[in-house]
Amino acid sequence: MIRPSGDNALNADGTAKEVEVSDAGDSGIYLRGSNKSQVNIWCWPLGSGEVYGYRTDKTQPADVRAGVTPKVRADKPIGEWNRFEITMRGDRLTVVLNGQQVLEDARLPGVPARGPIAPQHHCDAIEFANVYVKELK
Repeated sequence: MIRPSGDNALNADGTAKEVEVSDAGDSGIYLRGSNKSQVNIWCWPLGSGEVYGYRTDKTQPADVRAGVTPKVRADKPIGEWNRFEITMRGDRLTVVLNGQQVLEDARLPGVPARGPIAPQHHCDAIEFANVYVKELK
């Protein structure tokens, strides 16, 4: 379980709070060729859109880690299609999932200025369709 700050929620004994979820895989979209700036697609209670590489990097300021933590869980049920709108301007990222803004103007310090966009998965079946890329000016 993840708090809005991006930190792990804790049990009374200080251990990380966990819940069991249906395993529907772990995937995402690499932005600018970096796994650190991957927008995650997964079934965690936190929801998709998270940027795990920044959220879990304790060297990042608290506002950066909180900024890459989804503000709302907008995922459709497992087996249904999700639609993402991912916008990068400089080092700023906005993610809209199924019409709901989950990240707004999140700062990604040190993200490469350029690089490939790539769909990613961890050996679990996933399908990508209707992928559009538009250069912003």
